[in-house]
Amino acid sequence: MFLPLLHRQFWRVTLTTMALCFWNNGVADEVFEQKMQITSGYLYHFTQFTEWATPPPVLHYCVYDNTDVTASLRESYRHKRAIEVRDITQKSTIDDCQLIYFSQTAPADFFKKISKLAILSIGTQQDLVVG
Repeated sequence: MFLPLLHRQFWRVTLTTMALCFWNNGVADEVFEQKMQITSGYLYHFTQFTEWATPPPVLHYCVYDNTDVTASLRESYRHKRAIEVRDITQKSTIDDCQLIYFSQTAPADFFKKISKLAILSIGTQQDLVVG
């Protein structure tokens, strides 16, 4: 009699824990998507109000080392023909990037590399300084 009661309590706790994990994951996904909607709007409008020496026919938005952000921005801009989004790393060629978005810190030598190019650098860190 004691064992079946313990068994039922175990499954009740297990199922409750699993439900909470899935609920929290759904909330985290929703927060991420809201943040990405704001970020994509910010980046889009920022580039629209930037004066380019020679306006490129297609804007290349590069995202530093974050495939989740890259995928979300691609989804946000899928109807905009003049924007392409790609993920880059420290070893990537960045000559065709008009904008680089940093959602995380990059190595100092990468910042040194981009400071020599005419690339709009935008990030979410408080201490993001390029140049």
